[in-house]
Amino acid sequence: MRPGHALSQAAGLAATASAAAARYGGTRLRAARRARELRRAGGFEYAESLQAGLLDPSITFEEATRVVSEHEVTALLDRLNHVALAAQTADKIIFYRYFSALGLPVPELYGAVGRAGGWSARSGRPLAGVEATAAFLAQDPPNEFVVKPSAGHHGFGVRLLRRAGAGFEDLEHGPVGPRALASQLIGDPVFDLHVVQERMRNHPGLQDIFPAEALQTIRLTTWVSASGSIGVLHGFVKLAVGGGVIDNFRDGSTGNVHVEVDVDSGAIGRPDAGWPAGVEGRVLPDWREACALVREASEHLIPQRSMGWDVALSTRGPVIVEANRGYDPFPSPRFGEMVRTMAATAGAGA
Repeated sequence: MRPGHALSQAAGLAATASAAAARYGGTRLRAARRARELRRAGGFEYAESLQAGLLDPSITFEEATRVVSEHEVTALLDRLNHVALAAQTADKIIFYRYFSALGLPVPELYGAVGRAGGWSARSGRPLAGVEATAAFLAQDPPNEFVVKPSAGHHGFGVRLLRRAGAGFEDLEHGPVGPRALASQLIGDPVFDLHVVQERMRNHPGLQDIFPAEALQTIRLTTWVSASGSIGVLHGFVKLAVGGGVIDNFRDGSTGNVHVEVDVDSGAIGRPDAGWPAGVEGRVLPDWREACALVREASEHLIPQRSMGWDVALSTRGPVIVEANRGYDPFPSPRFGEMVRTMAATAGAGA
């Protein structure tokens, strides 16, 4: 190990141990020992073991190792989902147009905006430059719409816009005119292509469970077995407790929460302490329809064999927002059991 890397790892372990001792009590030495053991046994990064709650001394080491690390999940998904097909789901323009052609529900696509040019769904014409893009934004989308990076992740760069006079109200960043918005999107230093798409609203049954301005989605994990059967093996709901325009968790930085859901019934499980009260046991609307939708959609992504689907339970029914070939682990024994079952039954050469 390089000296600089070793120092970085030692500093990370020390910070994790201090945070765990402050959160759970006990000594930093005990927390550091547990974090080291989890790293050796399951490939957990130090901060990851803290974020997953595995340094809680009330959890036995055997219980902790029933959870899987990002390292373990990534290794399996690299076997199951060929990297050559990554753009089929990672790029939203490709994904939305493909699934729309199949007749499967995805957000309506109004166009695309990017450094190298864009495209208007209404006119079918390319968009070149700020002026043409500004005219498209001013004329084509409806009163409310969403702009997000075509190859984005974890909700970065998502903007919810509403028409206000001759311009727009960005619900997180304030007023912006069509030309300024066009310039910002074309000049984005991080993402070079954005989709302009439908703004959907939460199903009333979901709003009754937890009301939010953001679109709240469910994550359904599907698995295509070696025999070709397709199952939904795991699910959780993303509740936008943080009050922004996205439901992503981002290691807790957004204030949002993710709560496991029983895949057979659609009933929400028990949130962690301090998270929304009154949601445990509530049954999500259109759950069976959402599960049927992702099973059907999975057929069209074979030979990719396991996807993490983000599905909106919307006012127009379940809508597929994203399919993730490389999805993050959920910190629960149930998810860990799913991953290890897939690994054990993937078949030779998978």
